[in-house]
Amino acid sequence: LPLSPLAGAILFPRSQLPLHIFEPRYRCMFEDAAAGPARIGMIGFSAGGHLGAMTAATADPGQPDASDPLQQVSSRPDFLVLAYPWLEGTLLDSHGASQYCTFARVDCKPKDFERYTPLKYVTAQMPPTFIYHTATDSLVPASGSLRFFEALQANKVPYDGPMEILPGI
Repeated sequence: LPLSPLAGAILFPRSQLPLHIFEPRYRCMFEDAAAGPARIGMIGFSAGGHLGAMTAATADPGQPDASDPLQQVSSRPDFLVLAYPWLEGTLLDSHGASQYCTFARVDCKPKDFERYTPLKYVTAQMPPTFIYHTATDSLVPASGSLRFFEALQANKVPYDGPMEILPGI
């Protein structure tokens, strides 16, 4: 099943798409993915890695007795792949600033975003996670990935092999 029903289409920035044409395709893909266990995961790069980690760490476990089938199922992804994830960008430094607010370049109160640090929410319920990072990343230090990996290990979260820290490219 092709992901996009717009085969051969050229998409330009800020162009409007008829998004309703995607829904039947995604419903079909969901039915296929739901046919087997542990088939829906998240892969995130940099800030997307932060998003994946936060999604997994703060997931709703689901309410098995709910009448709505969507509320019965956990929102936790079944696995994570985090590529040079920006996991500590919302932490406050010794001056009360955060990388996130500096990077966002908007009026930002760092204290308001500190709660979005995934390390604070790691539990044994996290999904199996694979992390890789480069040692020479100047914006996103590998130390955040190391601390996250150590928290996963401390909580006995399954992982596939060691965390990968690659030399600079």
